[in-house]
Amino acid sequence: MQAAAKVAAQLGLDLAVRLIGPRRRYLDHTGDLVRARAGSDAVCVLVRPDQHVGWRSDGMVGAPAATLRRVLTRPLAR
Repeated sequence: MQAAAKVAAQLGLDLAVRLIGPRRRYLDHTGDLVRARAGSDAVCVLVRPDQHVGWRSDGMVGAPAATLRRVLTRPLAR
């Protein structure tokens, strides 16, 4: 969440973060996230405004802010 807030501020984006899972505000009622995560609890899914998955990570990355910035700047041509 901190990486997303940092990158959103740097790029001037309105980026919403949602935590999904047990004891969270949002639940995976259909089990789609569980099936897609390939056994990892550390999954990040970037969903575009048109509801398509733009990027996903199946585990923790070494530099979350740098990775998210790279992922976001490529399609935004920044």
